[in-house]
Amino acid sequence: MTPGMGPENLTAADYEPVEGCTGFCLLCEYGSLPDQETDDNINNEIKTLERVVKNVRSTMGIKRSARAIHNHYCECIRDTEPFCNDEEWTLEVIEDHLCRHAAPEAVSRGERPGEDMAFEVFSNALHAQSKVLVNKETGLLDEKQVKIACQLADR
Repeated sequence: MTPGMGPENLTAADYEPVEGCTGFCLLCEYGSLPDQETDDNINNEIKTLERVVKNVRSTMGIKRSARAIHNHYCECIRDTEPFCNDEEWTLEVIEDHLCRHAAPEAVSRGERPGEDMAFEVFSNALHAQSKVLVNKETGLLDEKQVKIACQLADR
């Protein structure tokens, strides 16, 4: 690293942009706008979906919430008018919605979408790493894998 170019001197221009999901987002298309709520008789299916989002996010992480929301979408919304004429609302887009599109309203509800997603990523990485900690041939801990797991956990 060049002197004076440590991580403390980096700016946003030094990083590659993170590309967002480009699929169809049902809640971005039909959902309520902050401070512009409609009553429950208007767009009832989406109002119900918004309540499902709020409920599952209060008890589940991003990935589990996205699966629960996707199940509700498939069972209750996907095949009804006018939503049946739209593209499929995929699990990937739902996760993207929870982490990025809806982050400001999530924070106002007391959620921490960024921290929740980071926790899930690191938890999954540690879980995957734990599967290789024991050498299958010897039945003993693999010293190199244990060191990697400890370094990962320290981050």
